[in-house]
Amino acid sequence: MPLLQKALPPELADNVLRATYIVNAYGGRSILAISAARGLINHILYESEKITGRKFSG
Repeated sequence: MPLLQKALPPELADNVLRATYIVNAYGGRSILAISAARGLINHILYESEKITGRKFSG
């Protein structure tokens, strides 16, 4: 995810990478874990938009 790391502040990019790892690691075994990780990613992107003033599409 090199583009994501350049687009977000470093502390937010690290959290997105962690959440993405969680989603990939569970591989569909736990819908709750995947849902929580995706919610975390969405929240991180929302906070990043507030901090930077830039919109992220996706």
